[in-house]
Amino acid sequence: MARVKYYTKPSKKYPNKLTSIYLLLTVCRNFDCSLRSGITIHPKHWSNETNFIKQRVEYADKEIDTKKLRSLEEAVLSEFK
Repeated sequence: MARVKYYTKPSKKYPNKLTSIYLLLTVCRNFDCSLRSGITIHPKHWSNETNFIKQRVEYADKEIDTKKLRSLEEAVLSEFK
């Protein structure tokens, strides 16, 4: 069973700089694949607990970014079913 997880790598040198959201695809114990989603976000808007955009935060493209991440996850998982 494939699994998708999102994460960010915020810069320690520039903590207020936008960071990319990465997608981690795990197919089995021996195969992980990580790639950029093409979406950037401010580190304050990202939740490390839920590995997703914070629900209570508001910014201009939040709905668009959320839809893109959900559709990307659905597309990737549909290829591995």
